[in-house]
Amino acid sequence: MDVSVIIPAYNEAAYIGKLLDSLSVARQQLAPGRHSEIIVVDNGSTDATAAIAQEKGATVVQESERKIAAVRNAGARAARGGTLIFIDADNLASPNLLAEIDRVMQSGRYVGGGVEVLPDRWSIGIAITYVFFWTSFWLLGVSAGVIFASRQAFNAVGGFDPTLYAGEDAKIVWQLKQWARGQGKRFCNLRSAHIITSTRKFDLYGDWLFFKMFARWWYRPFRVLKDRKAVGFMWYDVRKP
Repeated sequence: MDVSVIIPAYNEAAYIGKLLDSLSVARQQLAPGRHSEIIVVDNGSTDATAAIAQEKGATVVQESERKIAAVRNAGARAARGGTLIFIDADNLASPNLLAEIDRVMQSGRYVGGGVEVLPDRWSIGIAITYVFFWTSFWLLGVSAGVIFASRQAFNAVGGFDPTLYAGEDAKIVWQLKQWARGQGKRFCNLRSAHIITSTRKFDLYGDWLFFKMFARWWYRPFRVLKDRKAVGFMWYDVRKP
């Protein structure tokens, strides 16, 4: 297996089918002879998430611990691919997503990377949030949304930090970048492929959500990532259709 796509999912029946359909198109653009698999890690869903994933041909594995890092790591353990691609269930993949990731990873110059993220709708608040985040990511050389890595690199940094309830994606990016330097390689941010991400949290909490969140957390930005109660409204207790 060349490429493994890992999707953490909790009560994502409204979104998972659309993502899997977009990945089905993306799989068809892989170069001849390149193979892929889709793994949905069901985090104890009470809706039809697992059934829809199975109907769409994904492999479904279970992880009972309600912590996103644990769910992502469970998917990595089940995966067989040399490249691991982590994508959230409420995203849509561009048709060339897998082909572009596979192309850069086959070059041997990169340990992993990220891709461009576009929202599924725009407003003034969302546009300002987008500019703020992506300017910060560009200056820091990190990424969000999709994260991909070679299995060697992922294992070398120990996977996603299981002590964190949030921010585990940012941390592993920093770890991958540091490991890459020691290997004479790089972490890349692709602009040739993208995902479209749901704005459901903005729909629920308002289009200035992230600025309200920063105002709430500014005095303890790192400690809060280990606080289930503090981050629950954003990542664990979000009402879903």
